[in-house]
Amino acid sequence: MVRQFGLGWDKDYLSMFKKFFGKYVNTIDLKGGWNGKFAFNPMDYPEMVSRKKVGFTIRITSCWFGRFKGFVEEDGESGGAYGVGRINGKVKGTKIAFVKRMPYSHFTNEYGFLEHTDEPHPPLIYEGSIDIKKLEISGTWLLTESSALVEGTIVSSPRLSGTLFMKKSK
Repeated sequence: MVRQFGLGWDKDYLSMFKKFFGKYVNTIDLKGGWNGKFAFNPMDYPEMVSRKKVGFTIRITSCWFGRFKGFVEEDGESGGAYGVGRINGKVKGTKIAFVKRMPYSHFTNEYGFLEHTDEPHPPLIYEGSIDIKKLEISGTWLLTESSALVEGTIVSSPRLSGTLFMKKSK
């Protein structure tokens, strides 16, 4: 029997739903805002170590049966990509993984300056663990080796990786 009161589901129905679909239902509500920072692995790209950690904000707009999607914005002033990107991911228990796609790329030119382009950024892969009590996610990210055509010139990006940490906004 399905009973709906106002905008929420009856508590009895929710507990029955969780018992039946328990292994598919995450115990944390991922929807909402998350603030975090990511850093570069010094072994992949020593020049990036001097750069501060890059701040970002994620807004997860939907989460259903272990899949979620949302939007991401990086702090361009601290070395992040500009524009609003998209994330799509999966969560199972305390494990989380998602792919981030930013609308614009950036690279370090031959003089060591960061340049932004109108080309889409190659996808970044994130994996980590959720601390359900603290509402925190920590893990790693990976950008595979890639190239892009920027103003008629092929620009190559080495394989990059690093760490990330994010906390759910209140």
